[in-house]
Amino acid sequence: MSKQLYTIKASATITDAAEKMRKLNISSLLVVEEDETTILGIISERDVLRAYADKKYSKVEDYMTRKVKGGKRRYKYNRGFNYNVR
Repeated sequence: MSKQLYTIKASATITDAAEKMRKLNISSLLVVEEDETTILGIISERDVLRAYADKKYSKVEDYMTRKVKGGKRRYKYNRGFNYNVR
């Protein structure tokens, strides 16, 4: 069974991330570079809540978790190419 991977660019706003998570009814998004081929980290509901509590509606890259543990070094993505984990 495969699962859908949902992503957001690091340059997106916290509000963009919150809206995307709400729309998709998910609790986290993989954060990718602008070219969408490298995973930089993950942003979760908790990260978004922390940003709102700080009253900073800045970029996803400012609140994402960068050191993601678990998994393999390469992830298959549904578009048919591989993500490189940085």
